[in-house]
Amino acid sequence: MNESLRPMTVGEILDRTAQLYRGNFLRVLRVSVLPAAVIVITYSAIFILVREITNQQWRAAHTERGVFYLISLLLLIPLHFMSVSVFHAALARLTHNLYLDEPQSTGEIYRTIRKRFGRYLWLLLLQSIFVLLIPGLLFFLGFLAFGFMLVLTGKSSDPDWWMIAFLLAVLTGSLFLLVWQAARFGMGSAVCVIEDKKARLSLKRSVALSRGTQWRIGFCCGAIWLFASLIGLLATPAMRLLYQLGRTMQQMSVMIAAAQTLHYTIALLIQAVFAPVISMLLVLFYYDQRVRKEGYDIEWMMRQAGLEAPPVAAAEAVSPVANPPFELAAAPDSVGEQ
Repeated sequence: MNESLRPMTVGEILDRTAQLYRGNFLRVLRVSVLPAAVIVITYSAIFILVREITNQQWRAAHTERGVFYLISLLLLIPLHFMSVSVFHAALARLTHNLYLDEPQSTGEIYRTIRKRFGRYLWLLLLQSIFVLLIPGLLFFLGFLAFGFMLVLTGKSSDPDWWMIAFLLAVLTGSLFLLVWQAARFGMGSAVCVIEDKKARLSLKRSVALSRGTQWRIGFCCGAIWLFASLIGLLATPAMRLLYQLGRTMQQMSVMIAAAQTLHYTIALLIQAVFAPVISMLLVLFYYDQRVRKEGYDIEWMMRQAGLEAPPVAAAEAVSPVANPPFELAAAPDSVGEQ
């Protein structure tokens, strides 16, 4: 894109994301379609296996097959996490290249990702734990308290309005906390890929960079996710129509297969077309926060002009954040003495 780096509003960040996405749609699709396909296939398989394993009647009639399904589930879950980590890392690298006009082919991107694959997988696992742990714990405790209320009042079949209000408050609080945590740790992939930091340091840096802008990040990413979910819901009437046609034409198995094919095709399109927008958006938020907090636009202009400090000098440079004011005030005296 090669535009001047500067602090941007939410509208400008969304506009630049849309420009990057529209102008490089085929490149984004080439990078995202393979891991997106693996994500959809493994997620669908995990969902089906969990549904079958938790079915008591099926489990009693198919004991040996249940063991096979359980082993398959244990193999599919790591594969799913691997594909998700590759998906986000590859899109972060691609967005970085496009935004700063540093061209790199799809093969080069994946070769770069392969060198740090274990780090990106560990980052995703830590992100999942930190994002889901606190909201999940809040929801569990709230639901447990709701159950105690029903038992103590003896109104399990007809709870009072204040009990329902309490449960809705717990659900709303858990959802907002989930968005907050996702916004705090969401830039971890961008930090890990662009700055080549380790997983835990990337998450710490993501929290530091996102401070003060969590709701901007959460609102933008949440809106895109909601829009993609609504697109997915549009397939529901079509699937019901196929089921009804199957009953009318007495071709239920054929129509069920057609409905499932439609469902998985739409899921793949959403994962390959809409999910990259969120990954690209987080990279642009990452650069916007670096410009706001660290003056990265000045560093970039110096680099473009060939005035970047050598690595040794940059490492020994005095940081105005890390040193107290009196050390900065003493700097002109030391220059005068020289």
